[in-house]
Amino acid sequence: MSAQGLESALECGVEEVAVFAAASDAFSQKNINCSVMDSFERFKPVLAAAKDAGVRVRGYVQLCS
Repeated sequence: MSAQGLESALECGVEEVAVFAAASDAFSQKNINCSVMDSFERFKPVLAAAKDAGVRVRGYVQLCS
């Protein structure tokens, strides 16, 4: 979820959101054009904003074959 996606979700009154990360850099590069570690950095402002808004966050790691 991006910061923009979180803003939209908050406007709709959600109580919970989810973030997804890839388990491999190769999949992450193909999917969102950044490494796994870079994707974690992208989560930081989203997680902080969700916390400030009192919204629960679930995290998932997608395994690739």
